[in-house]
Amino acid sequence: MTRVQLHARCNDPKRSTSDQNEASRSTLIQNDSTACASLHSPGRDDQAAEFVAWLQAPGGRTGWIASRDLQEIYLDACCERGWHPLPWRCIAQAIRRALGGQPRRYGYSRGVRACGFDIPRPALRLVV
Repeated sequence: MTRVQLHARCNDPKRSTSDQNEASRSTLIQNDSTACASLHSPGRDDQAAEFVAWLQAPGGRTGWIASRDLQEIYLDACCERGWHPLPWRCIAQAIRRALGGQPRRYGYSRGVRACGFDIPRPALRLVV
């Protein structure tokens, strides 16, 4: 996905979730010739760990998720967090490491067999 496409995706009014996200979306790049200085981009391992935590947060998604669906969710997370998206293959490998090196899991998504990730629920914390 090019930077222009990412900018268009992040500024799509149908994807807008809050005024707070609008401020981070407005800092995204206007075109390919503009520098990305305004984007905060953690490294791939940090980005993957934060992405998994974002998925496990209340209102997130857990359980088996097809890789192609997770890639779309990742791009939405990048828009929301103001990250520069990294190549999906790098992020997918880092997510697998962040999940303890889980083996590839296959399932069916939209009637087609697909590889995916099993995102575990967060551990419960008992408050006494």
